[in-house]
Amino acid sequence: MLSKKFSIVQNGNLLPKIKAMIIFFMVKNLKNNSLSKILDIKKLMDVDKPIETANGLPNQCYTSEQYLEYERDKIFCDKWTVIGVASSIPNVGDAKPYNLLGIPLILIRDKDMKIRVFHNVCSHRGFKLLNKDCTLKNVIRCPYHSWSYDFKGNLVATPHIGGLNNHQHKKFDKTKSHLKEVKTKVWMDIIFIFATSTLSDHECNNSLRCTMQCDVFLSSFYIFSSSFSNFSRSATPSSASTSS
Repeated sequence: MLSKKFSIVQNGNLLPKIKAMIIFFMVKNLKNNSLSKILDIKKLMDVDKPIETANGLPNQCYTSEQYLEYERDKIFCDKWTVIGVASSIPNVGDAKPYNLLGIPLILIRDKDMKIRVFHNVCSHRGFKLLNKDCTLKNVIRCPYHSWSYDFKGNLVATPHIGGLNNHQHKKFDKTKSHLKEVKTKVWMDIIFIFATSTLSDHECNNSLRCTMQCDVFLSSFYIFSSSFSNFSRSATPSSASTSS
């Protein structure tokens, strides 16, 4: 697969291919009626015209809150997204908040040294659990009513839920109020998440494999381009040698 991709690079056809891919996904997204309510579709299609008649992206792409939400959902919520590196939380209990365009998340390393990502929202009153990087000892504790979760997201403490000094209630099932975990994979220290995935684990793994292949290709292309550029500069005779 990579050899075919490199043949594209060597033949000088990479940019047209990338452009075609962008236009394909853009046109596919344009079929969504909600986008036509946000901006002028014709102006968006004009971006692909010859440079003499083309225009830039419509103003709404930079100013509209609705377009920001649309873009977030299409790019970051329905695909694998990088949110950090595992080495930034190296020890058990290391945790940090992350805001994915308005989606509050928690990155934490559990007691099995596994990286987990949860929605940064308490299941009790929706309060934000974590506001800054920290190292936790045993639980993620909500600052509002002290509901507490272990590092696997299980609800383990509900102070006074049954009344003063009564921390249990027969009608309340703790197992149904755990933190909402986000599908997470770590590859070469890079943390990938699938924020709104309804896919099966098998489908997610296939999707992530495609994402990784793209990352490998882009990294390889960057190395190839840099090497080729350096080679070209070193092969170009200097003005002094030319005059001699």
